Amino acid sequence: MAFTGSTLRSRILWPYLSLFALVFALIVWVAVTLVADAVEERLLVQCRDLHSLVSRTGFPLNMPTVGRLKEVLGADIIIVDRQGVTIATTLPVSADDITSHFELEIGAEDSAVPHRARLKSARDLPPSIDPERTWVLAARLRGSMEGWAFYLFSTGDLQARQEAAVRPFLLLAGIALLAVCLIGDRIARSISRPIDDLVAGTRAIATGQREARLPAGGTRELAELAAAFNRMVEDLRRYEADLVRAGKMAAIGQMTGAVAHEIRNPLAAMKLTVQMLARTAPPADRESLQLLEREIARLQFTVDELFDLAQPPALDRAPGALEPVVSDILRLLEPEFAHKRVVCVREFTPVPEVLLDPRRFPRVAMNLCRNAVQAMPEGGRLVVSIGRSPEGRVLLAVRDSGPGLPAEVRDRLFEPFVSTKEGGIGLGLVITKRLVEEHGGTLSVDSGPGGTTFTVALPAAERA
Repeated sequence: MAFTGSTLRSRILWPYLSLFALVFALIVWVAVTLVADAVEERLLVQCRDLHSLVSRTGFPLNMPTVGRLKEVLGADIIIVDRQGVTIATTLPVSADDITSHFELEIGAEDSAVPHRARLKSARDLPPSIDPERTWVLAARLRGSMEGWAFYLFSTGDLQARQEAAVRPFLLLAGIALLAVCLIGDRIARSISRPIDDLVAGTRAIATGQREARLPAGGTRELAELAAAFNRMVEDLRRYEADLVRAGKMAAIGQMTGAVAHEIRNPLAAMKLTVQMLARTAPPADRESLQLLEREIARLQFTVDELFDLAQPPALDRAPGALEPVVSDILRLLEPEFAHKRVVCVREFTPVPEVLLDPRRFPRVAMNLCRNAVQAMPEGGRLVVSIGRSPEGRVLLAVRDSGPGLPAEVRDRLFEPFVSTKEGGIGLGLVITKRLVEEHGGTLSVDSGPGGTTFTVALPAAERA
């Protein structure tokens, strides 16, 4: 049987059913043969018992007696004496010596027990008696009547009895075959369905449907296969997202680098000019010049962020404690906390050292804390915690009590120029995330109506 282009289900099911059908046919053939032989044996036993009963009791073997025996056995009977003269029969017989029509088994010529015999000729017998379709038993008569008894069974009647005996077995066998087919189909489905799902999933991935997932079920091996496929798809989505983000960052970096370069020099000249004017300006104008100088400083800070985005400097990481770095940033921001009516709570637990750049990593804590303060314009509670994850990573979490992030920006929070603050340019979290990843960590966010939590997870420094 060729399976080219067939499904996995058919590849499993058809060999299984073919083998079972072959074995089943052999079993049915043997069973039918045994049942047929058993029917013949039972008929022979009945005939022997009845013949023995008639011989022992000395019933007169006349026409009425022979008629009743036919009703019991379902066979035509011929009783002849020792000369072969017919004494009683259920058939019209015209021959003087009917025994010449029969051929007995060797050794059974003088047996009083019925044995198989063969009808050689149907001459002198009714047309309904066919030697090829007649099953004959013959036995010697003893006692008051010496002679022979011949029992003639129609093979059609014998076959009817055999079919009646075989029919329930065939019915049960058919039911068993149907049950086996259904079970085999179910087994084939249970094996092929996860594979079919895997094929459908790979086709979906090939067409760009990155949300395709396989159900985790079936046997342990198939469940592991589904889990590995889902991890592969998740990794693929992440790699594609990282690739797209890297492409965007590269394009934005080139653009912002050029813009920042064009802006930096004029800003420096403007700042120098404002400072010189402030020295000689009357007191009434100094306040305006100082405000202008602060705005120029803010623009310079933005230009510095653009330069960091375009050309990030290399890190110089070394093992160090995280708590002092965070504590220094919190002390630096205390005036801002007081001005914004923000209560800062520290929840520090002992953690191992981490590999960090002491010049650049403080900016991570600075950006996260300032974002938290800006998310609470009416004041609130800021919780800064340091701890460890179950996997052993060092965690820095910054949680505010603000209204939470809008749903429309939650998934795009770490993209360039996406900001929830009025006047924000949307680069702080982008740079923060990149700094965390350059330190070998991850930055995640959890936001809801009760506030927003940013969590930095860093690997612990390996001990020498």
